[in-house]
Amino acid sequence: MADCEVLEKDCSHYIPALFGSVISTIVIALGLFAFDKAMALAALWVIPVSVLIIVLSYKVQDRSQQRNMSVKMACADGIQEYIETLRDLKANNAESSYLKGLRSKIRSVEKGAFKTEITTAVFVTSAGMVLKFGIATVALVGTSRLVSGKIDVLTLFMFLLVASRLYDPMQAALQNLAAVIAMRTNVARMNEILDHEIQQGSDTLTNKGSDIAFDHVGFAYKSGETVLSDVSVSYTHLRAHETDSYLVCRLLLEKQRIWLVDPAAVPRDADAVIAHQLENCLLYTSPSPRD
Repeated sequence: MADCEVLEKDCSHYIPALFGSVISTIVIALGLFAFDKAMALAALWVIPVSVLIIVLSYKVQDRSQQRNMSVKMACADGIQEYIETLRDLKANNAESSYLKGLRSKIRSVEKGAFKTEITTAVFVTSAGMVLKFGIATVALVGTSRLVSGKIDVLTLFMFLLVASRLYDPMQAALQNLAAVIAMRTNVARMNEILDHEIQQGSDTLTNKGSDIAFDHVGFAYKSGETVLSDVSVSYTHLRAHETDSYLVCRLLLEKQRIWLVDPAAVPRDADAVIAHQLENCLLYTSPSPRD
């Protein structure tokens, strides 16, 4: 949605203003050439140079935008994860530590936005400074041609007046051009989604009933730290409210006698051990309340 918002903003604000500035500049340029070609060149040579500065900087801007996009996505994922797992975080007293990491991600977004804006501003400001050189070249060339008698004072005054106002819309055009270049990262993300291969498969449901079976499965949080190994268990005739983490604990504890904590810390009686282990399992999975 954020990419769509950026695309909509650019298409409705920046791109129309960019085309308007370019068209008005072309019309003014044609009028200047009709009066005096040499003076027109003195006033307009800075425009392609300024545009070239912005265009040639697109790779630097793309890299900056991509880095900023990465930290933005990490922050957005962190916020969404916090919203979805808030109950579990509170149940395990992990909310404060999670928020500490989330604040770090937010600060990274702020730093990334600052660096991105600085990068864009450097090129836009440099191109704007080059534009202002046009006024100086108009004055120099105009004075030279006035002394030689090729133009009169009125023509020189007209070119100085036009040059002083000609570069304002081009300054805005350079800013809009930089915004359009910055949009390339969002467009690339959207194209990646649209061009992704469509997942193939069957639309026919083949399961029989609501039975669940684990056939020689294993599980580990980290490589080398096995939690479950070669577990085979099945459960049939499930009720709708049993298809959650409570059921998984029940399967593993009642059917396979898998201890989730140190066996020495629980009663020796098998049934008491199972009850104790189930209590610990439910504590860490934070199931919904039930009878």
